Amino acid sequence: SFSPYIDPDRPVFITTDSLLNGFHVLLEDSIGELEKHRIAPLRRHLANALPRVRAEIAQTPIPAAEFATAIRQAEYVIGPALVILGGSLDGFSPETRTEIARQVELIRAASTEELPLWLGPTSPDLLGLDYRRCRPVGFYASNPGLADYFRAVRWLQMVPFRANRDTELLAA
Repeated sequence: SFSPYIDPDRPVFITTDSLLNGFHVLLEDSIGELEKHRIAPLRRHLANALPRVRAEIAQTPIPAAEFATAIRQAEYVIGPALVILGGSLDGFSPETRTEIARQVELIRAASTEELPLWLGPTSPDLLGLDYRRCRPVGFYASNPGLADYFRAVRWLQMVPFRANRDTELLAA
């Protein structure tokens, strides 16, 4: 069955499925390279988000204490993604760091479903977060940097900001 491909005395035999596979490989490699270039900007954006928010809060007439719960909520969302991408929690409050580390472990393990206390109580629209969705797939799984990028982005996609919960809405 391979003689049309390897016989040097015959013309080259190219099938449409081999062309399609070539384009698929090229597209996948191109998207992989594009995603690799997005890792550092995402890490910088996450690292700078809370300092920018705190600076804006400082300029409002509203007391910063009124934003404390929302800032803590934002730390719970941003922190795990930042840590997974190799960032530091230096600007995060000490009381959120343990929970952030716990979330990082759950994201990396990608083996359970649960609802963090800071997203509770359960509601019909949210019974829990499915951490299994954080397991890298496709070309993301073949590169450690892309795997972490996949985990971080998936985490940011999973955590809800529900408009009917004041803390989440203000954190957003």
